[in-house]
Amino acid sequence: MLDGNRLVPAEVMRDSTAGLGAGGTVELRVPRSWEPGSPSGTRPRLRWLRLRIAHGSFAGPAPVLSGLRLNVVAATAARTIRDEPLQPVQDLAAAGRRRMKLSQVPILAGSVVIEVDDDTGGDVFGTTAGTASRWREVESLAGYGADDRVFTVDHESGEVTFGDGVSGAAVPPGFRNVRAVRYRVGGGSAGAVPAGAVNAVVTALPFVTGVGNPFPASGGTDAEPDADAMRRGAGELRARGRAVAPADYGQLATRAPGASVARARGVPGLHPDFAGVPIPGVVGVLVVPPVPPGDDASEPPVPTAATLRAVADFLICEAAPAGVTVVAAPAPYRRVAVESWVSLDPDLDRAAVLARAGDAVRTYLDPLRGGEDGAGWPFGGALRHTALVRRMLAVDGVLAVTRLALTVDGVRRPPCTDHPLPPHTLIWPERPLLIPVGDRP
Repeated sequence: MLDGNRLVPAEVMRDSTAGLGAGGTVELRVPRSWEPGSPSGTRPRLRWLRLRIAHGSFAGPAPVLSGLRLNVVAATAARTIRDEPLQPVQDLAAAGRRRMKLSQVPILAGSVVIEVDDDTGGDVFGTTAGTASRWREVESLAGYGADDRVFTVDHESGEVTFGDGVSGAAVPPGFRNVRAVRYRVGGGSAGAVPAGAVNAVVTALPFVTGVGNPFPASGGTDAEPDADAMRRGAGELRARGRAVAPADYGQLATRAPGASVARARGVPGLHPDFAGVPIPGVVGVLVVPPVPPGDDASEPPVPTAATLRAVADFLICEAAPAGVTVVAAPAPYRRVAVESWVSLDPDLDRAAVLARAGDAVRTYLDPLRGGEDGAGWPFGGALRHTALVRRMLAVDGVLAVTRLALTVDGVRRPPCTDHPLPPHTLIWPERPLLIPVGDRP
């Protein structure tokens, strides 16, 4: 940075780009006495930052600076709850394990800090505090012994489960002797707000007159539906936390901390920088992020740089065999528009029938809700003419489909034919054009 007439280094507080090797943010701290500079041939009284590559070079195009902001900090859509006694939960099927409940949900994973009074001094009413010990949150009580002070948390329901004295230590008896020192609640799709949505200060802060988020929030997913969890179960049992087969990489990518992933697919040898050339020792993971409920998006869902980085880091550090390079990338799409002539039931509202038929087509082709099983259009799945016709005929009020044609990435395909997709490609359905037979010119 140019401080007056001399160049001085700026202190790097945080760099999520790995030295400008990936997308992310770089946070700098500048001195309070940063003086404007006036390099030759420039406007006076400006403050200058200079970025210079000290060593090495970029194999591909140089990175592009997308924005420069002052007084920016990282923020999480969460609220902190402090000093809350846990409420007992009566459960006859708990088999010796003690279950308790926190009042606020959903709870952010890893945020719960619990202390237990080990000795209440004979005070059964809990009015005299004993010696408190801090217990630790874990994913499962399996594998822990009778002396391990651990617990599990159901982040959606707020239930906390302690051990039975065999798998995890048992909580000593007492009244109000278990309390949450602190925990955080928040998350979900409601927190993934667009740029500019944060515009008010809730709690007064010294020297802060206003707030704003210049970039959209990333992450934030709602609880997984039961049906999706059941579909995922077989893959989880097969992978057992380790990536061996290509399918394991896609399965485990959905568990990456800090990543917003709805679907993923592992492809051996795939590297986005070397399209069409398999690279030994590389596994590409194609990522599809979730779409907030009720969001009628006009563009296909694309993961953020932070999500891609979190997926790759998690798989390399926790799941992939040694020596395997994992590269996460957005899933590729083909834009597909359906044009069809349909015969409608004259006794029903024509506009309503056309709307339902259009929704059925878009849902069937959707990357997250489509396919025959409703789990998302299969990667590389071919477009079948008969399957599309069958979906439309299932709509109440559609009597016949006399003709159906597809336009793929702006290129019209011959009517009444199937269309294959490139490997590992998904579909993004455009709004269909449905024409009642009587209206055809």
